[in-house]
Amino acid sequence: MGRLQRLFSCLAIGAMILNAVLLIPDAWADDPSKIKWGTPQEILARLSADQYQLPEGWKEAVGDTKEIVVYNYGPLLPSDPATKANADIFTELTGIKVKFLELLATQMIQKETSMLVAQSSAADIVVTLEDKTLDFLKAGWYMPLPELWASDELWAQYPPAYRAVSSYEALLQLGGV
Repeated sequence: MGRLQRLFSCLAIGAMILNAVLLIPDAWADDPSKIKWGTPQEILARLSADQYQLPEGWKEAVGDTKEIVVYNYGPLLPSDPATKANADIFTELTGIKVKFLELLATQMIQKETSMLVAQSSAADIVVTLEDKTLDFLKAGWYMPLPELWASDELWAQYPPAYRAVSSYEALLQLGGV
């Protein structure tokens, strides 16, 4: 697996860990800051390593979480084998099962909008379409995840224009929020 593939794969695993902590009420333990994203190594070193190493404090932060639910656009296989593989690695590393609800795009928009309006915990991770990003942001349904992007080294892997439009703060400005 190439360096860029490992980076994306491990970033997906890190996002699952953070979402398991921040989006599952039982896992919050009122203190998601228990995860020390820069330890035992800086995030870029962990993400680009041959074997992903979980950050310190992850176990305390997730508590007794056994499963996370992910709304996914369409079937994982054969369409999205990388997401399935990353979920399997996440489960292997953490013991937390990843359950996917595979929905068509038309179903997904209705389900995720209803879930978010109702403040339901039906899903822990929701993938949104780009055309819904600003609507969901304005509604207050997005959560900043600066812990995953705190490293300038990590941002250096992306073109400056990407950073300018993809941070939580940039999205807030784009959306006029």
